[in-house]
Amino acid sequence: SERKAKAEERKQLEHAIVMRKHFTHKGALSSSEMVINSRHILSVLPKVVKYYPRQPDLASVGLTISHPFGVLFHHWEELERFEEEEDLDATTRLHLNFLLSVLDSECKEERKRLTRITSTGHITFSLLWCIYKPGDLVYAPGKNELYRFTDFMYDADPMGDYFCAMIERSNFDGVKAGRESTSLRVYERELGGSKGIKAITNLKFFPLKFTTSEFQQQIVAECTARGLRSRALRDVTVKRYSGAVEALRRPPHEFFSADRSDYSGQLIEATVEGRVIIDALGFHEENYGYRPTQTWESDDPSLLPRDVFGFAPGGKLWCRLNVDLIRDPVWDSDAFGKLVLPNAPKRVIKALASSHQWPEGSTRDAQAAKGKGLVILLHGAPGTGKTMTAETVAEHTNRALVVISSGELGTEVDQINSNLDSFLQNAARWKAVVLIDEADVFLEKRLSHGANRLEQNGLVAVFLRHLEYFQGILFLTSNRDKDFDPAIKSRIHLSLKFSPPDRRTRQTLWKQALSAIPPEEVGYDLEAVLELVDDMDLNGREISNAIRTMRTLAR
Repeated sequence: SERKAKAEERKQLEHAIVMRKHFTHKGALSSSEMVINSRHILSVLPKVVKYYPRQPDLASVGLTISHPFGVLFHHWEELERFEEEEDLDATTRLHLNFLLSVLDSECKEERKRLTRITSTGHITFSLLWCIYKPGDLVYAPGKNELYRFTDFMYDADPMGDYFCAMIERSNFDGVKAGRESTSLRVYERELGGSKGIKAITNLKFFPLKFTTSEFQQQIVAECTARGLRSRALRDVTVKRYSGAVEALRRPPHEFFSADRSDYSGQLIEATVEGRVIIDALGFHEENYGYRPTQTWESDDPSLLPRDVFGFAPGGKLWCRLNVDLIRDPVWDSDAFGKLVLPNAPKRVIKALASSHQWPEGSTRDAQAAKGKGLVILLHGAPGTGKTMTAETVAEHTNRALVVISSGELGTEVDQINSNLDSFLQNAARWKAVVLIDEADVFLEKRLSHGANRLEQNGLVAVFLRHLEYFQGILFLTSNRDKDFDPAIKSRIHLSLKFSPPDRRTRQTLWKQALSAIPPEEVGYDLEAVLELVDDMDLNGREISNAIRTMRTLAR
């Protein structure tokens, strides 16, 4: 009855410590817990325990601590030292001594086993929890990252039993900086099973305190320096990158499964060479499943991840980029000088690109954005320099170039609208130069009759709206030079026709491409080669491909 329960509770409050043990119907111990009522002990615990999230209120009467009594086990030595302090009053010392004796009776064997095995620098799966103390720095050598340990649990999944370490680290989601809560796992099989042991410093992550003081100082210094570099990469910016990344791969647009409708993709290893765009906000807006969970407090640079988020335009990949592999870009100040194009159109393009003003602040106000872009149509045969012109403008303006073909945008009007909206919003935020390659399907004159007129007219209407509100520099390429929709033509600021290269232009292209080959690869006479290829009727792309093939065969 309720009266009987209250009487039992009052009786227990008369005891400094109450041990509760629970047994199965077969008499086996299933769980146990310690209830601390002693105000003397409760006055000591907050002084000894500075950080233990699992036990937030250590001073309340009736404090209940479940087996394995982690908060007491992890502070055993501190409690012993506190008991020996000379100015401690006799009653508190007596109660604290009693607590330690109860703890000894419950955990003595575990403590002995822990001392014995850690003295050799090793640990077992069942004792992993003993070496991870909340508040400790945890080091993951694979990524050279530091975390703050907060809590633990043991659990299992189809891969087996595992120890889960709850950790905190600093992070940035594109808007705010603060602490991110996440977790790491180590499986029992990684330690050789239930009876296996492993060197602590060979674990995937381990408490940094199990290394030398010199190593600890070195790692903290390295992670702090890298964290400060990471902080400097919080604005959208273009950088140079060479090396491994974790790239996001997502299901195709037509994929849908009701039970996995919130699946946002998987990070897999890839390699990126060239320009990248640092953009944490864009990554998390595009891929909500990877947005960190934060409690917004001051962030510690030593606890920032090794990676930052960004986009690799060359491979069209959203990536996690290693901060240590990020460098400042090297822009070609003579990009227009190397562009093989008649002087008159070259001067016009250069002047338009140089004078274009990218708007500051938000790019999401549609009315404010209207008519602020620069749209240039480049039409003509393949391999005549259309793509190279867009690349030159990006280089000259120190902007990233993002390229997409009409085929990559999809086949249905709604799909194209969604993809184009996302693509151009990102490009506007990056202040990038945009190239929509093979844009013929968007440029065609709208139809008044025919089976496909509604779809075709819908595509043109969608494209018109996006042209109207894009604020950056946008290049369109087409292999045709007529039958453009009048509304499209009215929104194009400059239209240039590209013709196949004549003999003199081909000579310039050959000479320019051959001169760019590193000296150590040159084993030929330049003039002799130019004479040999003089009669070859090749366009610019074919010349580049020919030289690339020759270099490959010569290696």
